[in-house]
Amino acid sequence: MTGKIQGMTYPTFPFLLCFFLLASSAYSQSNVTFQKASFVREAEARKKAINDLSARLSAFQIKLSSANLGESVPRDKKNEPLVPLVRQYHGVGSNGYRLQADGAKGFGVGPELRLGNDNDWESPAVPILNPESSSEAMKMGGKQDYQRKGFYVLPFIALQGSSDLDTNFFGDGITIEHKLGFSSGWRVGHQWSHFFADAEFSYFRNDFKALSGPVPNAIAALGNSIDFAGEGQGYGLMINLGSSFELGSSVSFFFGGGVGAFRQELELKWEEQIVDDEQRVFACQLFSGFNIYPSDRVLVGLRYRWLMMEEMDSFSDRDLHILELSLGYIF
Repeated sequence: MTGKIQGMTYPTFPFLLCFFLLASSAYSQSNVTFQKASFVREAEARKKAINDLSARLSAFQIKLSSANLGESVPRDKKNEPLVPLVRQYHGVGSNGYRLQADGAKGFGVGPELRLGNDNDWESPAVPILNPESSSEAMKMGGKQDYQRKGFYVLPFIALQGSSDLDTNFFGDGITIEHKLGFSSGWRVGHQWSHFFADAEFSYFRNDFKALSGPVPNAIAALGNSIDFAGEGQGYGLMINLGSSFELGSSVSFFFGGGVGAFRQELELKWEEQIVDDEQRVFACQLFSGFNIYPSDRVLVGLRYRWLMMEEMDSFSDRDLHILELSLGYIF
């Protein structure tokens, strides 16, 4: 009995093994077939997307080429069109790109474009651009123009320092040092694309700080103090010319120069002696700086000026170094 059971169960193992191998092979084959089908579907989807994109690009090129369709309309001997020409409009509809060109029905523009008058199609509104708008100027010209042009008024205030003055009024040469002073005034002019011209009226004032020279130095060497007082002041008019360059939407750099005249007064009191000299002198200047535009017409300026004034009867020439802040408006 046992021998019969063993004879019956022994061939079952190879059968199960073969069945398992066949099942595994079938599963592997089906998995490969599924992956292959998925890959084919993805490839077809990508191919379809590429074809759609290519078709849209072709349609767009056809639309562009047909934008000047009216120019190819037959003309008579007087070079007048045989069919009325109207402005062409383009739109995107359910059937692809469609073109409306009244009076030119006989011209085909491609399989996906229709030419003619559709009752259900409205021409797009033509935008009205304002040339003064910077964003619209960018659209029209491709490059935004930040230049501010026009008449401007710029009041300003400034700090200024003076070079030393020499005088021989007290005998041997005496040099006068100045304290830091101030200045204020107005600039009125006109700005063009890259140039400007203005008239500048300004006032300045400095107090005297110290005296040096043979006599003052000898007095100081003896330990005695020097009792003196004095000041310099003046007002004048300058005519300036310059050039400016835009550095962006809100900043510009400028430089220039000017000539004019100042009414200058210098007064020195020392050892009960007074020298007071008031005279009109020639002046010239060089300057440079930056303009900042918080808005299209408001201007904030920072300028450095080197102002040179000629000598007077009792005093030598001198230079003023002026750092100026201005706030104004361009009309």
